[in-house]
Amino acid sequence: YGVSLLANLRGRALDPAQLSVDSESSLVAIDRLVASADERDVRLGLDILTIAQHPELPVRLERLVVDERVNVRTDALERLVQLAPHTAADAARDCLDDPSPRVRAASIRVLGAAGSASDLSRIAAHLSDADAVVKVAVAFAVTRMDDDAARQELSAEVVRLTQSDVAADRAVAADMLGDYDAGSCVDRARL
Repeated sequence: YGVSLLANLRGRALDPAQLSVDSESSLVAIDRLVASADERDVRLGLDILTIAQHPELPVRLERLVVDERVNVRTDALERLVQLAPHTAADAARDCLDDPSPRVRAASIRVLGAAGSASDLSRIAAHLSDADAVVKVAVAFAVTRMDDDAARQELSAEVVRLTQSDVAADRAVAADMLGDYDAGSCVDRARL
């Protein structure tokens, strides 16, 4: 059953009107996808559960936020924040110091979306992170939180990067400005 389901789903777009996960055998097959060593199968299983709006999806996502694979962890965090923001924020706090810059960045984005002022100092500390993807995530998060001091610190870092002689620094500044919240009062003249 699982092989047949996988073969059918890999070759076509998932139509929400026709997709249902209402039988035990369907859920078992989808759980095999979610537990697969192939990240594409994991994503497919999560897509099916998401489209079907299955009530077990948050439980599957909570298990995957601690997966050893970076892509699986970041995908799970990004999906979980849409369904259970508080649970996602708890998981993200545990991942802020992860060795992977992509996991740190996803965690910072989740915390920014959750918008808890208690997380701001840990988010802002990553402004000095060596990885550009993390700095861009900090811009996303800080501009979605109501703290003028943190925004000023962020703005000063962006100004510093725009004035750098290193092209990569200026590119990071542009990416940071691009991820600012649309409602933020940001001077984009330097861009």
